[in-house]
Amino acid sequence: VEVSRRQTRFAPIYRGNRHPPTFNCRRDPAMKLIRKCMDLFDRINNFAVFLAGILVVLAMSITCAEILMRYVLSRPILWATEVTEYSLLFITFLASAWLLGKDGHVRMDLLVNALNPKARSFAELLASIMGAICSLAFFCYGAKVTWANFQQHAVIPSNLEPPFYLILAIIPIGSFLLLIQFLRRAYGDFERWKSAP
Repeated sequence: VEVSRRQTRFAPIYRGNRHPPTFNCRRDPAMKLIRKCMDLFDRINNFAVFLAGILVVLAMSITCAEILMRYVLSRPILWATEVTEYSLLFITFLASAWLLGKDGHVRMDLLVNALNPKARSFAELLASIMGAICSLAFFCYGAKVTWANFQQHAVIPSNLEPPFYLILAIIPIGSFLLLIQFLRRAYGDFERWKSAP
């Protein structure tokens, strides 16, 4: 019993996909459904970061080709910069939720590390809640602007002239994934706060 208490007390800090909270699926069907939804969410995140990786390679290849064509052959690729800019936007919103699940975002933790475990857990919980609120705002506003541009059939005045809503659509999609990940992280932070000494 003493070993199990010690293991529970000093369990690794939950951060998204690495240390998900355990659910008693046998006794509670709702928890089983939540667990399945979280597994599906993980698969979606993994696919999103896979797409982001492809876009990184694509943007790098286009940039190299543009340098070669512009400075060696004197025949620049007119749409190269535009596609690279769009790729950077998509990479950011496709990978952000996955990166949050791995606790890979840069953060200032000098003051947080000086707190006791209970206060540290509470600070992490507040940060997760604030992140969820910001993600919700991004999702709502991004969806509103995307829908407005879809209705207006707006296009970007550039070489490719893509529909504006196709470029903006990644903002509400990525923000929604980030919102779910922040809520998931907040749940883990709340569990740690309750169990902290």
